[in-house]
Amino acid sequence: MSKLQGTIINATIYPASTEERFATHDALYGKGGYRSVNTIAERDAIPTERLVVGCEVRVMEEENSPVYILTSLDPITWEVLSSGNVDEEQVNSIIENNKGIAGGIASLDDNGKLEDSQIPDSAKGAVIQGSYVNESTFWDELGITVTPNKNTVYIDTNTKSIYTWNGESYVTEDFDWILVK
Repeated sequence: MSKLQGTIINATIYPASTEERFATHDALYGKGGYRSVNTIAERDAIPTERLVVGCEVRVMEEENSPVYILTSLDPITWEVLSSGNVDEEQVNSIIENNKGIAGGIASLDDNGKLEDSQIPDSAKGAVIQGSYVNESTFWDELGITVTPNKNTVYIDTNTKSIYTWNGESYVTEDFDWILVK
C-alpha cells in the first residue's frame, strides 16, 4: 500500500464558500459518484470500499468510451449505461419505424415538403409575424393592426409565442407542434 501525500481527514470536506471554484476532492479517491479511468483493468481495480451501487465509470481507451454503471456489489457487476457514439443503423431503423405515424416523425413528399395530411389544421392557414399587443390586438411587422382570422397563426417575434384567434380573442395554447425557421 502506498502512503498518500496530503491532509488526513476524519470529517466531510466542504469548500470555503458556495462561490468557491476549487474541487473538494479527487474522484480517484472518492466513494461512488462518477469517475473516468483509462482501462477496464483500472475500473476493476477500484476498491470495493469506494464503490456504491449506481456509481458510473467512463473507460476512456475502450472503443466509443462507454460509461458503465455498477448494478451490484455482490458480485461486482457492471453494465454499459451509454457509449460515446450513436449506432447509425439503429437510428435509421428508429426513423423508418416512426415515419408518418402519430407521435412519430413526419415524412416528406417528392419535393421535400411535408405531406398535407401531416400538417395540423391549425397550421394550414396563414402565418403572420408581428407583435401581440393584448387579447384583442395583434400588429403585423409594420405596426399595422391585423384583422383577426381563425385560420391564421400569429407569431409574436419578440417573445416567440404563438397565438390563434378563437373568434373573440387571441389565445396562446399548448400546441403539439412547433414552427422552426
